[in-house]
Amino acid sequence: MPRNRTLMILAGLVGLAVAANFAPAGAGKSGLSEDVIRKITEAAPAEAPAKPAKPRKMLVYNKCKSFRHGSIPYGAKALEVLGAKTGSFSVVVTADDAMLAPAKLAGFDAVCINNATTRWKKDGPEMKALREFVESGKGLVGVHAATDGTAGHLFGGLFSGHPWHEKVGIKIDEPKHPVNAAFAGKAFLITDEIYMFTKIYSRTKLRVLLSLDMTKTRAKGRRADNDYAVSWVRALGKGRVFYCSLGHRNEIFWNPAVLRHYLAGVQFALGDLPADATPSAEPAPKAPPFALNDQLGRKVALADLAGKIVVLEWINWQCPYSVRQYTSGTMKRLAEKYAPKGVVWLAVNSTHFATRKQDKAWIEKHKLPYPILDDSAGKVGGAYGARTTPHMFVLDRSGAIAYQGAIDDDPVGSKARKVNYVEKALDELLAGKAVSTPKTAPYGCSVKYAQ
Repeated sequence: MPRNRTLMILAGLVGLAVAANFAPAGAGKSGLSEDVIRKITEAAPAEAPAKPAKPRKMLVYNKCKSFRHGSIPYGAKALEVLGAKTGSFSVVVTADDAMLAPAKLAGFDAVCINNATTRWKKDGPEMKALREFVESGKGLVGVHAATDGTAGHLFGGLFSGHPWHEKVGIKIDEPKHPVNAAFAGKAFLITDEIYMFTKIYSRTKLRVLLSLDMTKTRAKGRRADNDYAVSWVRALGKGRVFYCSLGHRNEIFWNPAVLRHYLAGVQFALGDLPADATPSAEPAPKAPPFALNDQLGRKVALADLAGKIVVLEWINWQCPYSVRQYTSGTMKRLAEKYAPKGVVWLAVNSTHFATRKQDKAWIEKHKLPYPILDDSAGKVGGAYGARTTPHMFVLDRSGAIAYQGAIDDDPVGSKARKVNYVEKALDELLAGKAVSTPKTAPYGCSVKYAQ
């Protein structure tokens, strides 16, 4: 046999051996082995939690613009198996952006962003088409990295790191929610990469179903409130959104409970499984507007401070609790500390017998860098529900009350080390974080309102 022909045969044999290592026997279009497909199929439930109102079709979008997860084909196959085995929906798997055109989307009931790291423009055609698709009454499903990129704005959370890739504890935030039925109200342990959300995520916009149990993890996150959601639902226009961050590791897609959770979430998004998407938390109350005169007769209106963080301090210069904070210099120190950061500090005197002259004398005595507003009629104090002096309110840049309550955790004034709630709230707001302690019980003298 000629030497060149021998080399060609040997090269071909080597090529076949290499191919065998990457395409196991029995692998289909998915590239997954028969053993993996068997595991997924056996783990998938035989029945769906709801009967489809009509034949359902879901587009499974896999295209990555950044890091590509190796579990993408596992997730796609799991979704295909869930739909086919239960007869609840069919899937079309794609990595083609052209499938996100409105005319193409019209043929689907839901879209699943399957671990795809999207990098679309926020006002680009893909986002516009997908938003309009969901808001018209269709569904959106997200697997793990679906929040890593522009699509996160539709889901309600933007990926901000993953401090956890270990065995973690998962809390069941909504034990009776239909999408959580797979867990029967029982918390569980699981090994996976858990995402952290620090931007746009808020329980005032999402109904959180599962979250990280921080007592059963080693690594710490960057949220002051330790709120790390794992799964949620939300309403978007007339449509429905389901997201779950479990899905970094391949074996997640043959975990029976997780597959049942995904199936329920898909059916919710499709509109076949009725479920409550009311946000988990009430939004922060808006601060009542006001316009008061200060100690010099100058008008101060809250409307003129739009876009700023504002601190309101209810004061009574005869109250020993107020006097203590001024003797220690606490209020002046905080006002001066945060003024360069754009924080506006205002004292409000709702004492019915207070006069501007007395307020002016108080300012001069303590060399205060902020005004005292005259509310001797008590209307503003009543609108805010101010109960004591001091009673503190911190308003965020949107005009919502981000914190209300005591100045600190030391009513008696005996602690060497105390937690100043106002200082803590301001630091968190300036860092772009949610206020971890939004409300405490105020202490001090009762406000001396006019009878």
